[in-house]
Amino acid sequence: MLKLLDTDPSEKRQTAQMRVLHTLYTFGPNVEEYMHLVIPVIVRTLESNDNTIVLRKGAIQTIGRLSSKNNELSMAVMDALCDLMVQLGPDFAIFIPMVNKVVVRLGIQHPTYQSHVVRLLDGERLRRDFGTSVSGDEDRNEPSAAPESTKMAVNQQHLKQAWATSQVRSREDWLEWIRRLAVEFMKESPSHALRACMSLADVHIPLARELFNAAFVSCWTELFDQYQEDLVRSIETAITSPNIPPEIIHILLNLAEFMEVDDKSLPIEAKILGEYAYSYHAYAKALHYKELESFQGRSPSIYESLIGINTQLQQHDAALGTLVVARELYDSKHEEWYEKLGKWEDALQAYNRKVGDEAEQPEVIIGKMRYSARYPYLEIDSTNFG
Repeated sequence: MLKLLDTDPSEKRQTAQMRVLHTLYTFGPNVEEYMHLVIPVIVRTLESNDNTIVLRKGAIQTIGRLSSKNNELSMAVMDALCDLMVQLGPDFAIFIPMVNKVVVRLGIQHPTYQSHVVRLLDGERLRRDFGTSVSGDEDRNEPSAAPESTKMAVNQQHLKQAWATSQVRSREDWLEWIRRLAVEFMKESPSHALRACMSLADVHIPLARELFNAAFVSCWTELFDQYQEDLVRSIETAITSPNIPPEIIHILLNLAEFMEVDDKSLPIEAKILGEYAYSYHAYAKALHYKELESFQGRSPSIYESLIGINTQLQQHDAALGTLVVARELYDSKHEEWYEKLGKWEDALQAYNRKVGDEAEQPEVIIGKMRYSARYPYLEIDSTNFG
């Protein structure tokens, strides 16, 4: 019989389906132990927009009659009606008189339903109230959506426990650390929208990582200074850890970039970020941080790094321009910079211009040997090797 209610609706089947509903009501107390099978089918019948109003009305009436002697079931049905009201919105209004008639006749008191009806008739938008669900999933702790105009409180001590790295050692520990951190930032976020995603993110790691930056920023602005400092220390510990997986380094580098774009830069030295961005082949980020470092103070090592990173990015003109600027700034001629650019002839000429003791320096001789290894068929004057 239940399968008949779940079949495709048609005028020919409607009579049979109405008889099934009547039969279920006639069974009365005999079907109470099967309510977990009966009620979901009837609810699907009244939810389906493909069914006629007559059939959906009969489904509601059947639920009301079956629950008339069972208060617990009555509350479950009223919860289901509240969920339906949220889903259908203004379309549910046509059912209100009929439902109210049954509610009054059975003497059912359900404050949430009454509140929903008043708000629906006043033209307000309804939302699912926490704890009201036909699924019976009482362990679900996902908060319902609420207006973004009021921020939710951030438990800073709870977050501090999540970002602590004192017990993190192995690769698996770091993977669990970033997972927990992402979920906890969403759980404690002042944004209602982010908190609403928390339960799904807890079981679907890609979503947690996708929303990690937004959740982090939303909490960062709410943290006291001492908590921000402690969080930054944990991130620096993570970045410099020898056992951390590369994917976590990239997550943290993306976070630093996201924060900078949002004008909330993390107080981590550009030198550290640039060094690890280069080590983990994030060359575009490494170039950005090396450029920031060069603004703070110039040195031959910074220019050498800029030349190398631009070369890695196939930006040869930029690398050559950096070399020209560096040679104008420093008296010391860094012939190895030409090698980074692949300009071996220029490097050799620079080495050959060395005279006296300079020409006998180990780095000069080794540089010429590198050229010889690069072009083994070209002869180099043996005197050039000192």
